[in-house]
Amino acid sequence: MTNLKINPERIGNRHSSITPFDAFACNDRLLVICCGNDVLFGHLCDTLGLPDLAKDQRFDSNAKRNANQQALKDLLEGPLRQDTAVAWRTKLEKAGIPVGLVLTVEEAENLEQIRFRNMVSQSGDKAVPGNPIKFGSYSAGISPVVPPRLDAEGPAIRKEFSA
Repeated sequence: MTNLKINPERIGNRHSSITPFDAFACNDRLLVICCGNDVLFGHLCDTLGLPDLAKDQRFDSNAKRNANQQALKDLLEGPLRQDTAVAWRTKLEKAGIPVGLVLTVEEAENLEQIRFRNMVSQSGDKAVPGNPIKFGSYSAGISPVVPPRLDAEGPAIRKEFSA
């Protein structure tokens, strides 16, 4: 039998076993940074102007970074708060670090790949998330059928089953 927690604690947006892999505050909005290994962590520290942080005994391995994740997050957010998320994304991408902006719903809806894949559909007069599963012959432009109003089909259904 495994030793799993039945009710694990909430951890927000961070990854449960990789650190840093979380949403970080910049001076204007959140930025997700994902460093899945020690090399990426070293590049992150260098890019943020914190080269000694990668050698700090509290953070020199993923296990230690996990154990000290809040202290690390606080240290990383110091320089991040000095510039915009877009500026940091550009710098971190150039350093080869997986990174992305936390988008608003409107920003996400307007992404080219969201529009191309028809990920926002219309159901009647409501915009709804599109089906993320696409097949070769699937016409992504088909809008879902608007569901009937409450009990609109009720009389016909009751008549069918009472006969």
